[in-house]
Order: sequence, then structure tokens, then C-alpha cells
Amino acid sequence: MKIKTLLILISLVLYGCSKPEKKLTKTPEERVQSIERIITSNAKLPSKIISADYIAETQGDTSSLGPTDFKFYLRIKVSPEDIASWARGLKKPYNNCTHYSQPKSPQIWWLKKTAFSNTDLYETKSYFNRYNGWILLDRQQSYIYVYTFTM
Repeated sequence: MKIKTLLILISLVLYGCSKPEKKLTKTPEERVQSIERIITSNAKLPSKIISADYIAETQGDTSSLGPTDFKFYLRIKVSPEDIASWARGLKKPYNNCTHYSQPKSPQIWWLKKTAFSNTDLYETKSYFNRYNGWILLDRQQSYIYVYTFTM
């Protein structure tokens, strides 16, 4: 009985110490502003961002008791005449990050695997200060897809 009571108390204490998840759902204007802030803290914004959709995922222990990895998926819409400016000066992805990835929860806006084939990928370090991941430019639709992650 004492062990059961102790386990309940420990559970309540740990639950009370947990941090609430930060929601990424924002208005369209707030999403654009968030992405602009991230990019401009690392580089000059190549052009105006028309819209942005993103989702962040965590894998592992989100408390301080263990490792946590993150994945971030982003789609940016720019004007067709601006898409090329986003690739200027970018290198190929670091760490051989050329594999396709998609969010665990399907997102209608995310790049389909069939559209990923035979594409040019760029590094994420310049705009997002991340070595792991890639930037893909969809020149036909004027979308910029970004995938970054921690290991």
C-alpha cells in the first residue's frame, strides 16, 4: 500500500513539473512573421514571403531527463520571379542529407514523395542555422520546402 501511494505521489509531482507543448498554430500573418524572424537572424531575406506553413515534431523525452530530437517541416510561398534568389550562394546539403522525409501526421501542404525525385537540394545552414536537412525549390509552383532535424 505504501508503494502504491508513493508511486501516485511521484506521478503527480512529475506531471506538475512537465512543460505544456507550445502550439505552432498561428494566423497566416504570424506564421510568415515567425519564419521571417528565423531567417533574418541568420541571413538577409532573399524576397518577400507570401505565405508559410510549418510543423515541428519531437521524438524522445521532452523533459530534462533524456535526449530529445526535433524535426521541422516548412513550406514557403514566394513570387515566381523571386524563387531563384533563394538558391543564390547556397551549397549542397551538409552531412549527406538527401533523403525524403515527411511529417508523422500527414500535412496536405507538404511535398509528396513522387515530387521529391530528381531534384536539386540545398543546405539549410545559411537561412536556418541547421546543418541537418535540406531546402528544395519547386520552381513550377514557387514553393520552397525546408526539412531540418536534430540527431
